[in-house]
Amino acid sequence: MIRYVQNSQDPAWPKLLAYFKSEFPPETREPDEELIAEVDDKSRLDTRYLIWEEAGEFAGFVRFAVLQETKAKFIYHIAVVPSFRRRAIGLELLLAVLGQYIELPTLAEVDPEGLDGFWQNADVLSASYTQPALRPDTPPMPFHLIVLGQVFCRREAIASFYREVWQLPADHPFVVKAVKG
Repeated sequence: MIRYVQNSQDPAWPKLLAYFKSEFPPETREPDEELIAEVDDKSRLDTRYLIWEEAGEFAGFVRFAVLQETKAKFIYHIAVVPSFRRRAIGLELLLAVLGQYIELPTLAEVDPEGLDGFWQNADVLSASYTQPALRPDTPPMPFHLIVLGQVFCRREAIASFYREVWQLPADHPFVVKAVKG
């Protein structure tokens, strides 16, 4: 069953957070305080967490935001617990996001080696996208910025995305590189 995590008091939240931390290295995830602020609706962006549960067991999640300025959805992370893989749970979570605000394209940061499976039909918006450092002790991370659906102007979509999600101006080196790439 797919459902939203309501807040940090939701019984599934500790399981989600523990799995999140085990699945994604620190350089690819925000500090816990930021994640808790998101799930408690106290962050700058409209970020949501959908989870899949089976018989009361946490099986996977997708973290995404609805971006007002960029006019897109943004999938930050999606993961399925190993014992639940190969059952299309990740695909169901992805489809649940795609089914909301269907008029909006869906953006995601993807490891260049991960452009198969889920993302094989996605369009690479920028192959030279850099995620800013998420913590003081971690480096910026190179990814592909991909899109499912249509964006009107690729350059403006990239610049708007950086501005809205990472609060970087159009002349920031990451933005300039991503727009050119």
